Amino acid sequence: MGEKLRQALAESEEIERNPDAVVRTDTVITRGHNRTRTLQVRLNDAELQALESVAAHRNLPVSTVAREALLRFLAAQSETPSPEAMLNQIDALVVALRSALSTPSI
Repeated sequence: MGEKLRQALAESEEIERNPDAVVRTDTVITRGHNRTRTLQVRLNDAELQALESVAAHRNLPVSTVAREALLRFLAAQSETPSPEAMLNQIDALVVALRSALSTPSI
């Protein structure tokens, strides 16, 4: 059994023993979305740096910026977007608008 798996099992057992323990300070809890699937994408250093730069400039997580780009691409591929795709686009635009409004002008 690999070391990471051992650590995960130990952490899982600890959580089961102490379900009321304080959440670690580096843990972010998100609720209210139906995104449960993960996609892994390989990027070269320059591509990742460009994505991180855009995310930092917009004060957003890199994953949010990447998701927004993927959703825009998918929406452009279909002639008539589904209602869910349209809501995803609206969500992405709202995130971008909030970010723009909270970022001070230079």
